[in-house]
Amino acid sequence: MMVANCGIQSQIYLKKWALVTNIMKISDKTYFNGNHKYDRLLEEMNAQQVRKNINRKSIAILVFGACENHGDHMPFGSDFIFPMELAKRIAAKSKKKKNTIILPAIPYGVSLHHNEFQMTMSLEPHTLQMVIEDLFSSIIKNGIRRILVI
Repeated sequence: MMVANCGIQSQIYLKKWALVTNIMKISDKTYFNGNHKYDRLLEEMNAQQVRKNINRKSIAILVFGACENHGDHMPFGSDFIFPMELAKRIAAKSKKKKNTIILPAIPYGVSLHHNEFQMTMSLEPHTLQMVIEDLFSSIIKNGIRRILVI
C-alpha cells in the first residue's frame, strides 16, 4: 500500500481500511441469494417475518459504532458501516443462519477524544451504558437469549 504525505494517524487508518477491505473480499455469494440481499435485517422485516423466524434459539447480532471525524480519507460512519457489513457476512456463514437476526446498528459511541473534530457525535459513558442495558433487556424480553456484539 502506498501512503504519501500522510501522518502516522492517517497511515493507521489506511491500514485499518485495507484490513476491512480484505475481510470484505469474501465472495458476495456468501450472503446474497440470487438478487436478494440477506433477509435477516430487523429494520427490513415486518411483524409476520419476525414471528415466523425468531425463537428461543435465535442469535441477535448488535453492532455498535461511532460517528466521528476520521479525517478527509474516511466516512464519518466507518465505525458502524464496516462492522454492519461484517455482521451480514458472519450471519450468512453461520450454521444457524435461519436463527440469526441482525439488529439495527447503534451509530453513536463514546467519542469524547474526538470532540474537538468537526461533526463528531458523542455519548457520555453512562448514557451508552444505559442504552446497552435497555437494548439487552428488550432483546431478552423478546425471547432471545444469545447476543453477539460487534
